[in-house]
Amino acid sequence: MPLAPELLATARELELRARRSVREGLGGRWRSALRGAGVEFAEVREYVPGDDARTLDWNVTTRTSRLTVKRFEEEREQTLCFVVNLSRSCLVGGGERPWRTAAAELVALAGSAAAEAGDRSGLVVVTDRVERVIAPRHGIHHALALATEVLAFEPRHATSDPVNAVTEFLRPRSRPALVF
Repeated sequence: MPLAPELLATARELELRARRSVREGLGGRWRSALRGAGVEFAEVREYVPGDDARTLDWNVTTRTSRLTVKRFEEEREQTLCFVVNLSRSCLVGGGERPWRTAAAELVALAGSAAAEAGDRSGLVVVTDRVERVIAPRHGIHHALALATEVLAFEPRHATSDPVNAVTEFLRPRSRPALVF
């Protein structure tokens, strides 16, 4: 279905703002949800006061007669999932900046930052139930397509039931995700 010209203009403006924000430093690195050493070996280096004693590499230490530590890269592909309530009751009002536009901007900005960091983002649109699910994927084009979906989505249900929608959303979840 083709988008209305005003919707295309809003989506294009969001895309430009998101790309500029990510380029200017909004896109940071996520911290892993899991603690631990990770699985990717990075280096062996000399011990510095303050290093965790659990990271001492005793094999290298005995060979070199100097305290050394093993360092691992943190494994951290993150999945972002945007849960947006687009029931008709949430689309009324909003003053100068409608709720739908603000939600689309959040999806565009955070999704673009995630794409820049190599992470995936997906979208779940809810009303009184889950109405639309777009699976998480990599890439800035996908993140901007999610924002456009928020702008263009037409809800089938007028009411809002956040408890039911979240319960329905969480039921099939098997992989961890950062939920907005």
